[in-house]
Amino acid sequence: MPIYKVLWPNNTTPVHPIVGKGRRLYGGYLFNVAATPRYLRFFDTLAAPTMGATSPVLVLPIPGEAKVGAGGVVPFQLPLEFTAIFDNGLWISVTTGIADLDNTAPGASEVIVNLLLN
Repeated sequence: MPIYKVLWPNNTTPVHPIVGKGRRLYGGYLFNVAATPRYLRFFDTLAAPTMGATSPVLVLPIPGEAKVGAGGVVPFQLPLEFTAIFDNGLWISVTTGIADLDNTAPGASEVIVNLLLN
């Protein structure tokens, strides 16, 4: 089972954690050191989604803490199988706003994303 890890940079550029169609997301561990929530967005597209124009199929809030550095954690329950959702290809991005078309970048190294994929 491949593990994908990224310390999110100061942008919203979508990444393609594992190439291919019919991807399964089995779980993950997300951590946010910012004082306010951040949002991990999942897209099901063949090519890179256009942030601010392509709606995500799933958005997971990553809680923030009132005190910077305290962090917030979102563990998944296993197994989550989203094969039908990611038939075209799995892409992810992190933003600071909750709206589907938000394109506001988090600060560099505020969020770490660890995903268990197949």
